[in-house]
Amino acid sequence: QLHMRGLSDIHVKNGPGIATYLPLVTRARKRNGVKLDETQYAVVRNSLTAEEVTIEGPTLYFLRPHEVLVAGKHGSDLRTKIVLEKQEYIRLRDAKSGNLRQVHGPATVVPSPHETVTSREPQRALKLSDLEYVIVTD
Repeated sequence: QLHMRGLSDIHVKNGPGIATYLPLVTRARKRNGVKLDETQYAVVRNSLTAEEVTIEGPTLYFLRPHEVLVAGKHGSDLRTKIVLEKQEYIRLRDAKSGNLRQVHGPATVVPSPHETVTSREPQRALKLSDLEYVIVTD
C-alpha cells in the first residue's frame, strides 16, 4: 500500500501495481496491510472524523487514507478475541452509553471500540437442578 500525502489531501493506492506521484508536491511512504487471523481483531480510528470501528479477523485489511490503528492496553495494535465455552459468560460495558451487555457461550466475542470487559476472564455459569433455586439481590 502506498500512502501519499499531498498539500491538501491524502491518497492511498493498494498494490500490487504501479503508482505515480509528484515528489516535490507529494510525500509518499509504503505501509503494509494489517493481517488478522481467526483469533484477532483490531480497532481503527479515522483521524479526520475520530470515528472508531472494529475489524474482525481473518482478513488482510488495508487502512484507508485517514485511518490509523489504535493501540490496546498492552501497547499492541492487534487484540485477541474472547472465546467463551459452554456455560461461560462475560459482561461488557459501553463507555459511551453506559449500557451493560452480557454474552453467553459458546461464542467468540469481539468488543466494540468503546466496550470494556468488566471482569478479567469469563465467568462460569451455575447450573441448577429442578429442585434448586437462587435468590438474587442487587
